[in-house]
Amino acid sequence: MTTRLTRWLTTLDNFEAKMAQLPAVVAMGD
Repeated sequence: MTTRLTRWLTTLDNFEAKMAQLPAVVAMGD
């Protein structure tokens, strides 16, 4: 259970990091 929760938090953290980087990538592509 703990391992699954940690894995989910890591996935969520990575997802948030990608979403935070997305506007910068789009601005560069413009």
